[in-house]
Amino acid sequence: DMYFTTALQKGPAPLIFVIAGTGSEHDSAKMRFLTQVFHEAGFHVASLSSPTHMNFVVSASGNGVPGFVPFDVADLDRVMGWIREELAEECARLKEKVAEQEAVTRRLRGDAGLENASRDEVVRGVQDLMTRQTEQFQELMKAYVSTLEGASPDRSEKSGETKKKEGRGKKS
Repeated sequence: DMYFTTALQKGPAPLIFVIAGTGSEHDSAKMRFLTQVFHEAGFHVASLSSPTHMNFVVSASGNGVPGFVPFDVADLDRVMGWIREELAEECARLKEKVAEQEAVTRRLRGDAGLENASRDEVVRGVQDLMTRQTEQFQELMKAYVSTLEGASPDRSEKSGETKKKEGRGKKS
């Protein structure tokens, strides 16, 4: 596997590639620093290991001979193309997922009669629903406990008598 690091913006932005120096890895301290600097400047960033780094040689070199500039440039160009494609596919998948979630949200709002409600109104509605469900559950548990206590009155009386006897025995 070809390892690389990405730092992506939340929205559209230019993509830049940062390539590590001779023999260095994509996530070295200097590469992390440069990735952060460019990301904070508003870029999508993809950081690559040097074409002379072992991971690059093993996973991306077209000829296995690092250090010959024309080959290294061709390998880097090919890898950057792969990464652009991978990021484009990931972006498309995320857009589809967002569209699906928006459709579900619209359907649920419609089912709840909240088509025109703001996000805050929907959140308050969900919180109120959860509060009501919690209260209903607590009432159900109280009813369940009282049913269990009512089903075996002899047990609680006997256990109470036993405790009283034990208590008297300790005082004597």
